[in-house]
Order: sequence, then C-alpha cells, then structure tokens
Amino acid sequence: MKFVGVIGRLLAAGLLISGCQTTGNDSSNSVVMKAPTQAAPKIKVVAVPLPNVQVGDTWSYSDGYGLKVGAIKADGNTRYERTDVEDQWLVRKAFFKQESQSRKTHRLVVFRTLDPMELISSSINTPISYIREYMRNDELIRHRTTWVIEGKERITVPAGTFDTWVMVMRTESLTSNWRGYERWYYSPEVNNYVRLEYKYGDAPDGSRVLMSYALVSNEKPKS
Repeated sequence: MKFVGVIGRLLAAGLLISGCQTTGNDSSNSVVMKAPTQAAPKIKVVAVPLPNVQVGDTWSYSDGYGLKVGAIKADGNTRYERTDVEDQWLVRKAFFKQESQSRKTHRLVVFRTLDPMELISSSINTPISYIREYMRNDELIRHRTTWVIEGKERITVPAGTFDTWVMVMRTESLTSNWRGYERWYYSPEVNNYVRLEYKYGDAPDGSRVLMSYALVSNEKPKS
C-alpha cells in the first residue's frame, strides 16, 4: 500500500509539472509568444555646407558691423577685416573663431580638447562640447564651449530671404561665472550668418541682421 501511495504521488507531481509547461489541452500545439524586436531609431546626420569665401567678399549688418575677407591662409583659415572700424579683425576656421583683434584685446586660441569641425557632420540637437583655451593679451582663459545644430529655418532680412541653418554656441568660463552665447542663422548662399543673436557676460542681449552683401563669385565677368 505504501508503494501504491508513492506511485500516486509521483504521478500527481508529474501531471503538475506537465501542466505548468503546456498551454491549453494539447502541449504539442502550445506557442511561446515573444515581444517584437523594435529597431533602434535612426539618427539623422546633417551636412552643413562650409563657407566658400573669396578675398574681397563683404557683409554689412544693421548695427553698423561689417566684414570683408582680407586673406585666406594656407591652412584654410579665413581672415576677416572689420569694415566699420580700423585695425580690427578676426580669423575663423569655418564658423569657429581662432584669433581676433579688437580695440583693446588680442585673443588667440591655443588649445581645444575636440575639433569643433565635428559639428559639420553631426545630427540635429546633438551637442559638440570641448574645452577651449585662449590667450587674452597675456592672460590664459579657459572655457567650456558647446555648439549644436537646431535645424533649418527660412528667414527674411533686409538683404533678402534665405534658407538658413540655425546653430547655437554656448560658452562658459571654467574660472568665473562668465557665460555667453551666439545663435547663428547661417546661409550657405551668403557664406555667413544673415542674423545673429548674442549675449556676452553681463552685457544686454544683442542682435544684428544682414543689410547687404557682395560676393566676388557673383560678379559678372568684365567684357
């Protein structure tokens, strides 16, 4: 009798395990459903056209600010002369300032932890951040700087209507509370920004829009 009782308990245990492993009345027809695999969202990478300037190109803005291409260096950097004031200039690599001379201050970038040109082939709203060190006269300044492409926008300014790339630069001192930003509405057609919004430190917000421009490449050949 004890033997029969053990056999009964073993059979009951086997049925219980079998019931846990099957669905419905026929275990051979059971199907295990898996959650569908979702594809990773595609990241849209953009390619912002670089400025294609020539010596002699000029831009004039609403606040009197003016630029003229004075030289294109062997490394591809462009020197822009201020047309509204004498003896002031800046040097850019594409959109990124490398050096400048204002009325009282000379600035020269000496180090970056990341090449900001990575912005050119980044994706929308993906920031490019780096540490930037520059000499301001004889003083070393260290900033954390971030650029991001926000998207495209068609805007109208006195110089015309343009399709623009909206790019934002934010920078902050690593040794003080100083902060600044620039929002560029950059037009490849113009090879420069057609609108700029900016704020530097405690100074009030500022902006400028393009009033007129002249590109050497647009000039008709002389007969």
